[in-house]
Amino acid sequence: MAKRISLREFQERVSQRLQSATSGQAGLSRLGVRIGDQHCLLELTQVSEVVSVPPILEVPLTREWFRGVSNIRGTLYSVTDLSHFLFRTPTGSLPGNRLLLLQSRLIDNAALMVSQIIGLRQPNQLEAVSMAQDDSKPWLGEQFRDSQGVHWQMLHIDQLVRQPEFLQINRYQ
Repeated sequence: MAKRISLREFQERVSQRLQSATSGQAGLSRLGVRIGDQHCLLELTQVSEVVSVPPILEVPLTREWFRGVSNIRGTLYSVTDLSHFLFRTPTGSLPGNRLLLLQSRLIDNAALMVSQIIGLRQPNQLEAVSMAQDDSKPWLGEQFRDSQGVHWQMLHIDQLVRQPEFLQINRYQ
């Protein structure tokens, strides 16, 4: 029988790995997440923490993919529904949803909502898939397939947070 671990233990281990990655100890591991129906990989060094979704206060007159702001340990974070922004499919409110708090060197006080944290993936255990890159979306990187046949898309958060359409949350501009 498989060993059962609590969600809290899993989150603590992911958090420890994220902290190790930011200090240069985790090598080439990538964080596997599900965004809508898509499996994506993120560089660990671009995420500072993974948290459960706290209450989010909606902000009027913002784009539909901008969920609002949330107070996380006394700091307000802007919350973007990543599935809605990338794929035009809103993330439903499910217990597995998480917020990825981004490194402040990329953008201050920003969080991305994802559908689920899948876990760490090693690039050397993934097979590269050659597909045409969409130059209009520089944040979408390489594509891979794992040993179970799951398709993974590399997501470059550092590129995403530089895009004017991501930074402009005002609905009427």
